[in-house]
Amino acid sequence: MVGDLENATYSEVRTSQNAWLDFKEHPFLNNIAQRLKDATGLSLESGEHLQVANYGIGGHYGAHYDFSEMLEKDEYNGQGNRIATALFYINEVELGGATAFPFLRLIAPPIRGSMIVWYNLHKSLELDYRTKHGGCPVLVGSKWICNEWFHATGQEFLRPCGKKKDGHKSSQWKYVYRNEEQSIA
Repeated sequence: MVGDLENATYSEVRTSQNAWLDFKEHPFLNNIAQRLKDATGLSLESGEHLQVANYGIGGHYGAHYDFSEMLEKDEYNGQGNRIATALFYINEVELGGATAFPFLRLIAPPIRGSMIVWYNLHKSLELDYRTKHGGCPVLVGSKWICNEWFHATGQEFLRPCGKKKDGHKSSQWKYVYRNEEQSIA
């Protein structure tokens, strides 16, 4: 299940319950907002509301990207693609629940109070396909996280654009991923 109880939808890719909090409406989030600004150097002005998600036993989120491959003009309220993601672990998980980045061969274990941040786009604003990630199943216990997505608009002077893909060739991962999908089907 994805979403709140009133707007829940079934998903085989993601099993969680989510809520969204607006930093401006909830002053108790000021410490989180400041931590996000300090850690990323980015502005929250074009960010989304803070997402709080809970994954129970078996809860997971299949491998995905946080950017939009076919960005529509009005998608994300015209704020541009998701330039960066910040993920907070709110609690310890007894077993399971890590965030895995298969193309980078990285795993971020769910450690209470920790935060991981990654850029979804190169400085050239091209999509970084290496950022495919997913939430591993919770085997024992429950997992609580917060997500913040920063959009490209308003970050121009905070993370200047570049002409190159930061020296990385991430587009190759797009084709690896698509070939994996085709071989599974």
